[in-house]
Amino acid sequence: MGIAKYVAAAMLIAGPAHADWLDRAWDAQAVEASLAPAITLGAAGVLLVLPQETLDAAHAEELSTRDAVQQLMERYGQHCSTVIDLDQPHQHLRVQLFIEKRVAFPAAPESVQGEVRDAQTSRQSAPPPDTLAVTPEQSSELFRTAHCVAPGDTIS
Repeated sequence: MGIAKYVAAAMLIAGPAHADWLDRAWDAQAVEASLAPAITLGAAGVLLVLPQETLDAAHAEELSTRDAVQQLMERYGQHCSTVIDLDQPHQHLRVQLFIEKRVAFPAAPESVQGEVRDAQTSRQSAPPPDTLAVTPEQSSELFRTAHCVAPGDTIS
């Protein structure tokens, strides 16, 4: 029986590490690879640019897109902002979601290829990259309902 405990413990230790998708969304590796999300607060709501890889990781952990967006905003959204305070309740907060995808340079839209070539010409830089992160002009619109606060409740 004692040996079985040691074997079980060794299997747990030797098993593959499971990192949470939300931790990986903005870790040093994601930032280095330009795969971190972007969250922008504005008067009309929240604009979220989310790499397809991050959304795929959330879906692999059986989260819906709406739940993934909610968790990203709760963890990484700017709180205590004068534009939109994510610490305060919102009955109907508009979230505009753009999914960023990696594409081969030749498959990128012509306008994007032109912008890259123009930038390279003006800076006399290296050849175009093999891949680009491209965000389509179309977005998904989600609405986030935050918790309700009763009149007179103290909110810090």
